Amino acid sequence: MNVGVFPKWGSRTPDGRLHIVCTGNYADIEGSIYIFDPLAGEVVDSINIGGQPANLAISPLGMGYLAAGGWSDRGYVYAYDIETLEIINGPDNPILAGLGVTNVAVDSLGFVYTCDMGDDTVSKLSPSGNELGLYSVGDGPVFAAIIDDAVLEAEPGVDSSAPHDLEVLVNYPNPFNAGTMIRYDLPREGFRAEAIEILDILGRRIKSIYPGTADNLRMVYWDGRNDAGDECGSGVYFGRIIGTIDGGATIEVESRGKMTLVR
Repeated sequence: MNVGVFPKWGSRTPDGRLHIVCTGNYADIEGSIYIFDPLAGEVVDSINIGGQPANLAISPLGMGYLAAGGWSDRGYVYAYDIETLEIINGPDNPILAGLGVTNVAVDSLGFVYTCDMGDDTVSKLSPSGNELGLYSVGDGPVFAAIIDDAVLEAEPGVDSSAPHDLEVLVNYPNPFNAGTMIRYDLPREGFRAEAIEILDILGRRIKSIYPGTADNLRMVYWDGRNDAGDECGSGVYFGRIIGTIDGGATIEVESRGKMTLVR
């Protein structure tokens, strides 16, 4: 199998292919990812992602996250779409984490965890790259493994998998306590989501979440707080997508789904 310089890690994707991380030579050859199809018995594609990526974690939401070092100020994580192979975050716009990211792992909801060897921490990130927590864990963490109920099926008879058949806007988990991941679909071709708004039961907007450049991920995280940063009370909430059609007219799309917050 012919791949790039210094193949360091391989992860299997849901379609059965193997994504092989090649770190490069830390000089004039940068990092790359080679896609090996076991049915064809050959490498079928590659990504010149740059930098010096180490390991790869595949998200159930269809993203690949790469530990990519970062030793001067903040640690780096790269991200790409495992289906289209589009680079979402690379050397020019890395996801920032604790210093010196040596390993990355992803849980069943798509949250990302990094081992930050440079400052002895573990970072928790949302799927779109927002830092949700930074935890001191002791000298030089180098590897992380995720164990959760959705993976172990710890509650027989309960479907713990994340939703896949979207209408307009779906959140998971639901009900939720601390936070929830909101996944949204685009109502029509040419639509771009500018904001996801959270409404209370009276229809009042209490929170605006802006996908920005992460709109192609079609997911945002709501931490159960309003725009002022105060915790919202227990109750039912609704979502609304504010967007534009082909960069022109602004439209609003209401969701029929209920988001239940339980404190």
